[in-house]
Amino acid sequence: MKVKLVIYCILLFFLCFTITPFAHAETNPNVSVSDCIGKNKDCEEKSPATESDKKLVTHNELDKPKGLTVKDYIRTLFAFVFVIGLLVWLLRFMNKRNRNFDSNRLMTNMGGVPLGQNKSIQLVKMGNHYFVVGVGENVQLLKEIEDPDEIAELLARYDQNDEVQKGLVSKLYTRFSSKAKQTPSEETTFSQLFSTKMNEIKSDRKEQLKHLHRKESDRDG
Repeated sequence: MKVKLVIYCILLFFLCFTITPFAHAETNPNVSVSDCIGKNKDCEEKSPATESDKKLVTHNELDKPKGLTVKDYIRTLFAFVFVIGLLVWLLRFMNKRNRNFDSNRLMTNMGGVPLGQNKSIQLVKMGNHYFVVGVGENVQLLKEIEDPDEIAELLARYDQNDEVQKGLVSKLYTRFSSKAKQTPSEETTFSQLFSTKMNEIKSDRKEQLKHLHRKESDRDG
C-alpha cells in the first residue's frame, strides 16, 4: 500500500511541474478548408497590421524568455532531489520489510565462506539455534554455536553487513568517525571472524582424531 502511495506521489509531482504547450492559430470565419483546397483562394491573406499591433508584437517578443531560465534550473534541481529522496525511502522501506520477512522464517542462511569448487561452510539459523554446516557432495553438521557472546557478535556482524546504504554525508561521517574510534577487534569483518571460527573447529577435530588414533594404538599394543 505504501509503495503505491509513493508511486502516486511521484506521478502527481511530475504532473504539477509539467507545462503543457498550447498553440493558437488565426481563423477566418468567411473561408473554409474546402474553399482553400477547391477554389484556390488565398487563405494566407492577412489584414494589414496597424502600428499598435506592431508595437504589441514587438513588446511581447521582448518579454518572452529565451532558453532556460534560473527558475527552470531550480525547479529541475528540486525535482531531482525529490525523486532521489523518494527512492531512498522506498529502498529503506523494502529492506525493512524483507528483514521482517526473514525474521519470521524458520530457517535463515546467514552467510558462509567458499572453500573450493562446489564446497563451502555455511552458518544457518534454525529458530533460536545456530549451526555451522559444511556443504559439498554431502551436507554435514560441523558444530552448533551455543555461546551467547559468540552468537551476539555474529548477529552484530550480520546486521552490519546487511545494512542499507546511507546518504553520502552520513556515510562519510560514519566512515571517518569509525576510523577514529576503531579498535583492532572491530576491524575484522564477518568473513574473517567466520574463518577464524572454522580454523578453531578444524583444530578441534584434529585433536579429536589424534586422540582416537592414540586409543587405537594403545589397544593394538
